[in-house]
Amino acid sequence: MDWQTIPISEILDQLPKGVATAVALLLIFLGYRRGTVEGAPKKDMEIAGAIVDNSAIFKLASAIEANTTIMARNQDYARSLTESFNRHSDEIKELTREIREGITAMLRSQR
Repeated sequence: MDWQTIPISEILDQLPKGVATAVALLLIFLGYRRGTVEGAPKKDMEIAGAIVDNSAIFKLASAIEANTTIMARNQDYARSLTESFNRHSDEIKELTREIREGITAMLRSQR
């Protein structure tokens, strides 16, 4: 089919799709070209003013170690709290059973 024989209404129907495709291709092309330019910033650039020396690394390592110690201690505390709650729960169940048995014995003795 020759391009001159296409009706104008069909061209106008396809125009928004074609324009959107052309704009998308243009943006992709410009973005691709901008990303490959030699002057583009590298991804592994240094942060301005961030000087890391051995003392900073040792401070960070000691802070991480202290945090790990505190977390382990907190886990031990949580474990002991859970055990004490379970123990108290068992004692309350036992006390409830004893009260129930005492009330039942008292009611039977009154008959």
